[in-house]
Amino acid sequence: MQIAKLRNSIHDSRFPPNGRRAGTIHGLNGFTLIELVIVLIIISVVSALTGVLIYRGSGNSELKTFTRQVSTTLRTARNFAISKKQVYSFIVPEDRTGYGLYAGIGPNEDIEDVPPVVHKAVPESLKIYIDGVEDQFRIDFYPQGNSSGGRLVISNEKGNSFVITINRITGRSGVGKLK
Repeated sequence: MQIAKLRNSIHDSRFPPNGRRAGTIHGLNGFTLIELVIVLIIISVVSALTGVLIYRGSGNSELKTFTRQVSTTLRTARNFAISKKQVYSFIVPEDRTGYGLYAGIGPNEDIEDVPPVVHKAVPESLKIYIDGVEDQFRIDFYPQGNSSGGRLVISNEKGNSFVITINRITGRSGVGKLK
């Protein structure tokens, strides 16, 4: 009796004895040519859109990254000034090719005589502008947490710009997009 049940379960309608699944043509499983073409079209459209979006955002990524670096350097200057009880100066030279963070230099001291704590070059595709200053730009951060204040504008060749504002009273810096 159990052998009969076993034989009946083997010859279930979902698994016919010839090994082919019910409802398929000649037992072949797979995708039609139309389904494959539709999938390929979808993949090509998605990859094309991704390429365009990546290309469009790549020009601003260098600007954003450099602006973050400058902002981080300004925060570091303020924190060092407070913790080490010493004046720290953020200086952008006249040629605007880089910037440096210097410890304990006086207002009339030449920066070439003092090694910088931090020195970074400005990428060639970016420019630093300082409101109202044509020569060396300098912001001093004092041990009390305040600063001499100022405003930096960083822009790329496409005309996109970010502004970093340093508050005189608190010494804190803020970043915003310039329109």
